[in-house]
Amino acid sequence: MIPLAERAIETHSVDQLASFLADELRQELGQRLGAVENLAAERDGSLQHERRYVEAMLGFEVYSHHLHQSMRATDHHEGAGHSHAA
Repeated sequence: MIPLAERAIETHSVDQLASFLADELRQELGQRLGAVENLAAERDGSLQHERRYVEAMLGFEVYSHHLHQSMRATDHHEGAGHSHAA
């Protein structure tokens, strides 16, 4: 990842970095959504299946929310819980 970011700085272009990240994000979201859909198809009313489905569904939603927050962070420390107080 760092080499792609360095290349973006050197070339004054985010195209290669953005393309890589978009492909990775699309794949990750697809896998996570696929897991939710598989669990939805397997729902049989049992408490165990319902819990697994709800955990996957909420996990997908929270993952998406955290991604958006990270994209909107103004510096590398925001949201990371780091403290540099002396």
